[in-house]
Amino acid sequence: MLKIVAPDTATLMERLRASASDRKLSPHTLLAYERTWRKHIALEASMGISFQTADHEKIEEIYAILTTGRSASHHLQVKSALSMLYARIGKENPFAKCKGPRFDITKVAIKHLTASGVAMVMEELKGRGGDYMGKVCYVLASALYYSAQRFDEWAGLNRENLFEVGGGKMVVRQRGKGGSFHERTVAPHLALILKDWLEYLEAIKGHRMLRGAVEFAASPLLLPGRDGAKVSNSGFNKHLKAACLARGVPVITAHGLRHSAATTLLNSDGVSLREIQELLRHKSLATTARYTHVEHGRLDRLVEKL
Repeated sequence: MLKIVAPDTATLMERLRASASDRKLSPHTLLAYERTWRKHIALEASMGISFQTADHEKIEEIYAILTTGRSASHHLQVKSALSMLYARIGKENPFAKCKGPRFDITKVAIKHLTASGVAMVMEELKGRGGDYMGKVCYVLASALYYSAQRFDEWAGLNRENLFEVGGGKMVVRQRGKGGSFHERTVAPHLALILKDWLEYLEAIKGHRMLRGAVEFAASPLLLPGRDGAKVSNSGFNKHLKAACLARGVPVITAHGLRHSAATTLLNSDGVSLREIQELLRHKSLATTARYTHVEHGRLDRLVEKL
């Protein structure tokens, strides 16, 4: 029988953090998981029962407490945290069959731009590249759109993970969700932008970038902020918002650029939803993915369409 009591809490949390480290969860995700774990532990201790022996009706009641005020996407996060907890202690997860609310597409849909809208925003960002942050935001926006990848995959990318291969092609090696690495050929247009960026970084070596001159010079990042640290999502979104407003198009975020890329491809001739799912590395259609494979050469051509 599972019974988590207060003296064991610290030990259990350390074990869970070790599991989170193995899975390379982001700090933000880890904090959210820890809130769920602590709430679970506190509830079980206060109720004085083992959740594993509770009937389904009671488990549904407890799950409702754990997810009070949570959106559909947060329910998935809570379910993942509970799954990790029970896997770590080697017990069956009593919450596995609990169902969260269905997504309301009108509330969760992320804004995106048409190809022409993106072109205007890119032109605006490029024109605002008179200072360092203007330049880095233009390059980062280009990388997000012309690869259809996530913000952290580019903002946290080290220079050593961008390299040229035979024939002048450029390849990027990125770490995605869950810590898994993947390599993709960089679209030709983006490769030119990145080559210009690398030349710019070489040209400003030794120049003071605010107070972080030393940190900036030593930064291993491909797209470091002025202090040498990773550009923040909120900071980038401010620049992106200003560019959208200047061109009179809907305001999007960094993630909106990824969705804009997917929409552009979906409206292109000869591009299937299955290919886009593979490009974005989404886990939906997981069953289909087990039996189908998309050639990497086709994915390269798919990116080039952008």
